[in-house]
Amino acid sequence: MAQRSYHSSLLVLLMLIALCLPGNLAVPDAQSEEPPAWPEGAVAYDNMVSMSDFGYRQIDSAANENARNWIVSELEGMGYEVERQSFTTEVCTNCQNIVVTINGTLEDDWRVVGAHHDAICYSPPPLIGVTYPGCTNTGAYDDGTGSGALLEIARTFSQWEGTPLHTWKLGWWDYEEWQGSGSPEGGGKGSLHFVEQQIPEDVNVTYINLDMFALNWPVPTPLASQLAGCD
Repeated sequence: MAQRSYHSSLLVLLMLIALCLPGNLAVPDAQSEEPPAWPEGAVAYDNMVSMSDFGYRQIDSAANENARNWIVSELEGMGYEVERQSFTTEVCTNCQNIVVTINGTLEDDWRVVGAHHDAICYSPPPLIGVTYPGCTNTGAYDDGTGSGALLEIARTFSQWEGTPLHTWKLGWWDYEEWQGSGSPEGGGKGSLHFVEQQIPEDVNVTYINLDMFALNWPVPTPLASQLAGCD
């Protein structure tokens, strides 16, 4: 692999902007050379639809497991070595983060971009936090948007023939959603597991969170998204 060093942080920021905007995004003068690929918002949207097609992705459900297996399959098809980080909690016996690594010149300076692949249903106000049977929420917005966008970022990274300055970790977290007022524990368990168990003490980390990301593409307003059944 050619040893070219991109200004990675700036590039990924531009990648995220590109996912939200129509048309092409010009490369700034600070960029030494144009990468061979940019992310496409339409592909990120299709990924979100695919995530939604698995159904209600509550933790420990077949739908959630099927969704993360699909993520793994997509990543392996891009050429990544995928790391499954399994963990358990008081209420989750089959939780698993999905992580891929793009090794950079700086092994102890990480840039981490994350989204979550689980979803949850709550009752509407005033009974906030009450879960109920028969939920049909497919988590398109929360967080199919982030998971889908992150897959498109991974695809773009896979087409870059170079070594970034920083080491990048792309993570799809499990069990980020609070399981409701009847749960004995809070959410955020997948990202917490990554922070506590997967990051060496001598590593510097910058984190970008894609939770409910790029709502206004392609629908114009949050209300339109809700009426369209996106969440």
